[in-house]
Amino acid sequence: MSLVIPNFVTKPLFLLALVLMAVGCKPDLLPSTNLKDSGENRALVDFMLKYKGAIENRDADALMTLVSKDYFEDNGNMLQEDDYGYDGLREKLVSRFEHIKSSRLDLFIQNAQEIDEKVYVDYRYQLRSLITLPAGESWVSHTDVNRLTLRKKGDDYRDGFEVVSGL
Repeated sequence: MSLVIPNFVTKPLFLLALVLMAVGCKPDLLPSTNLKDSGENRALVDFMLKYKGAIENRDADALMTLVSKDYFEDNGNMLQEDDYGYDGLREKLVSRFEHIKSSRLDLFIQNAQEIDEKVYVDYRYQLRSLITLPAGESWVSHTDVNRLTLRKKGDDYRDGFEVVSGL
């Protein structure tokens, strides 16, 4: 005697098997990213963690070690008055950090792509800071999406990255 399984039972089981196979084939992603696990992406995440640490520690010197000497920021507009380079960035960081008592930066890397020897890193962030104001201390929070433009320091990602714009 053979066992006959009705169609209304096999169809859901077949669909469940398809779903489980699809979930099982999902690529491994690095934590807090949409990036596939690879050597280059791991190096990029390590770089972003150094960036995060420098911001949280309010350490302008540590942050400047991640920045290219030919850094340039145009603030996304045509006004030249608000453009600045490497030295201007250092001044801005020192000025901002002196008013911050504590910071917490959460990052989620949404995308990274290399085009013409530059690496564009799109990330979502939330920065929470305890700032000192004339009226006293206050917690502020800022959430946004940003793009850092990086360049490999050498021929390979193992040589590290440096920021050329976007801070």
